[in-house]
Amino acid sequence: MPLRLSGNYPAKILFDGRFYDFKTEAHVSLLVYKHFPESLQHTVKSLFQDYITSHEIRLVSIDDEFRQVKKDSRASIIQMCTVSGLKGFIDLLRQKLNLDLELLPTHVTLYVAGSPLGIGINSVEDLEKYTNTIEKPF
Repeated sequence: MPLRLSGNYPAKILFDGRFYDFKTEAHVSLLVYKHFPESLQHTVKSLFQDYITSHEIRLVSIDDEFRQVKKDSRASIIQMCTVSGLKGFIDLLRQKLNLDLELLPTHVTLYVAGSPLGIGINSVEDLEKYTNTIEKPF
């Protein structure tokens, strides 16, 4: 879900001894499409397109919870957010495809260090393993 961030975000920050660059392209990952077997990817896309014709998936809020993500030599700073309507789609996928899926921890990657790419947080387990809660870093 692409986003336009409004607010005062510095282009570069120093946090925890590292410089971080503001990520100009912002989005919220709703699902990790590439984690589905190729044989199901078309079906997932089709189900999503059908679902959003009658159900709204939307950003409700960008929350006041910031986290630092560290994995290998990369680091990023994310801000958690709330998305409505996503649980219904995940439930639909569970039912139609008989898959064990969980909701992703919805967040926006604000800053990156070591790579222009964010670090995927694809489960609550990833959130606990790779992140720690921080104060607003700017």
